[in-house]
Amino acid sequence: MRTTSALKTAALVITAVVLGLGTVQGSLAVWNTTTASAAGTVQAADFAVTLKSGSGAVQRLSANGQPATVTLPALTGLKPAETRIIPVAVTNATAAGNGNFRIRTTISTPNVTGAASGYLTATAGFGESDSCPTAAPPASAQLAQGGTATLCVAISLSSAAPATAGGQSNSVSVKLTAAQL
Repeated sequence: MRTTSALKTAALVITAVVLGLGTVQGSLAVWNTTTASAAGTVQAADFAVTLKSGSGAVQRLSANGQPATVTLPALTGLKPAETRIIPVAVTNATAAGNGNFRIRTTISTPNVTGAASGYLTATAGFGESDSCPTAAPPASAQLAQGGTATLCVAISLSSAAPATAGGQSNSVSVKLTAAQL
């Protein structure tokens, strides 16, 4: 009796498999194939923020904390109580695939050093495109991949500056940080 029961069960399973294959119009080979696949390619992104002032060279913001030096044009003939604004282009030059790599750049308060630093003040902020606002500009800017903002550095000579303050060499330092959004 066991043999008959086993034969009926085997016939039922075989019939079910044949009906299943007939229903999906396939064969046992559909479930028993292998396909070769090639290894994928991984490409590293390049987190790059560039700085450029006027006709100066393009400088790259360092990822290791070392300062990038942007040479600003000389302010010749700056008179007491006068302010001049120097634009610096800040660009998100990151090569990160699909173009959706956004960053936020933030600046610190400028620091003036040099022989006439007691008579010079500097402020900085971000303007839109190529223009620098006359009001207090924001200290941060969001940049899309390939986008550019203008870092505006305003340098003023005090009205109390003596004539001997002219012709002095001074430096303005502004810390710029960039973070991915």
